[in-house]
Amino acid sequence: MRNSLCIAVYFVLLAPAARVASAQQASAGPLGVLIAPPAEITIPDALHYALATGAVARLLQPTRLTPEGEEILVYDTGNRFESNSHVAVIESGRRVADFSLTKLFESDHVGETYALFSAAQFPTREKANVFLAAFRNIGNGAGTIFVLIAFKGGSYQVGWQRWAQQAQLRVRRDGRLELWESSADGECTWCPQHYEVSTFEWKNGTASKISHSATKQALSPGEISATPIIVEK
Repeated sequence: MRNSLCIAVYFVLLAPAARVASAQQASAGPLGVLIAPPAEITIPDALHYALATGAVARLLQPTRLTPEGEEILVYDTGNRFESNSHVAVIESGRRVADFSLTKLFESDHVGETYALFSAAQFPTREKANVFLAAFRNIGNGAGTIFVLIAFKGGSYQVGWQRWAQQAQLRVRRDGRLELWESSADGECTWCPQHYEVSTFEWKNGTASKISHSATKQALSPGEISATPIIVEK
């Protein structure tokens, strides 16, 4: 098994007063790389009622998706194998929006087994902040889910979502999003793969695809997916 499978997970958090959540734990086993959810975090007592019964908090991140500001709360069931992760928006201690991965990706039959991997706040070309969370499959760590939250038309909405294999999302200096995802043409899951590269541009509160290309050479998926979010400075 390639050494790149046992990778460290980095969190990129760029919001004011950012708090870094614990990284996922990865261990090599007979079936490949086994992924465990990040550690539970402590949240203020006043916020506990904003969580679903029995839920475990993984990230509480101050954001500025609106001028007044709010907090993003990522939580899940605490079940090691079926985390059913949620991204919620908190205003003045109240949960005003809640997005379930299972419901968002119902048609793709994914979402139940994905745990928080990385997150970041960044500005779009329209000068509005958005929040992006990346989740990784608890099984072999090959699947990645991206969910981007924005404030649009008076409410918090999912401005972009994507399920991809061994992926990385790059936020370019010009505000465009560049998604790198494996074409799954390697000899094994974590062997070198060719990559599909899609570019998205932020327009009217939604990320729309504007171009697509593919790498000429096969790349190491472990090295790319180790850092699922990169925000260029």
